[in-house]
Formats: sequence, structure tokens, C-alpha cells
Amino acid sequence: MRALRWTVLPTVVFLLCAGLAPTRPNVKLHLSAVRVVTVDGHVKELPVGKTVLKKGDVVKYVIVATNVGTQPALALTPVAHVPAAMVYVAGSARDDGAVAQFTLDGKTWSAKPMVAVKTAHGIVKKPADPALYRSVRWVLEHPLPAHKTMAFSYEVRVK
Repeated sequence: MRALRWTVLPTVVFLLCAGLAPTRPNVKLHLSAVRVVTVDGHVKELPVGKTVLKKGDVVKYVIVATNVGTQPALALTPVAHVPAAMVYVAGSARDDGAVAQFTLDGKTWSAKPMVAVKTAHGIVKKPADPALYRSVRWVLEHPLPAHKTMAFSYEVRVK
């Protein structure tokens, strides 16, 4: 059984479009991670710390975006990558009023990515296996107001 030593958090980036006003949004991002375990039938979240992760372990990432600026962040789009030794856990993306989208190639995004599959009747499109997702992003439905916070999360499982 392969063990994964926890050393870094996945890369988190964000895109931010601001107006031309002299005062701007100033969004601070905080990324944290916890192990999700079941103890005595109850789901618990434990600090990752220097934990040695093993195959099948689940890690929940939480991104907290805080607009410490004086103007709304008009198009905040947090993007988080699925670490190479892990796979996305289907249905785990959570948000505070945003739409989760995924990418298989780092270029195209969709709430439900599709793949082309060759069959005896030709090529057909079908939903991609969430294990193929390489990144998740959240597209906010409304601007992030000044001095407000939003949280986004997703889970991954060690391969």
C-alpha cells in the first residue's frame, strides 16, 4: 500500500475582474485542508498536519475568499486543482452561491464535462467520470460585496 506524505496544499488561483474605480476589491484567499474520516459511524474532520495519507483517504479542501476591499469583486472565480496523486470525489464541490465547473484538460470548463467514446455505432458523448476532473472552479452568480466572505470546498481521495 502506497503512502502519501502530506507536504503541500494544491494550487489555488483566482480570477478577479474589477471596475475602473480608484478603490478596488481586495480579495484574500485562505486554503485549508482536513481529513474526512468516519469514527463510530460519525463523519469527522481531522487536521491534516503531518499525516501520512494512504490509498482511499479523503481530504476536504476549503477555500475562504474575503473581500477586504471597498468595492465588490465583480467576477471572482476561485480555481482549485486536484493533486496528481488524488481524484475528485463526485458531488463534493460546495459553495456559497456559485456554480461549480470542472475541467478535464485545463482549457474547457463545464458543470458536467463530457467525453467522446467510440462505440460500434460511432462516436457518442457521455458524462466524464469525475475521477478524470483535473480542476474545479466556482463561478459566482453575484459579485462578492466589500467586507464579505464566501466559502468553497471540495473533496479528493488518494489514488
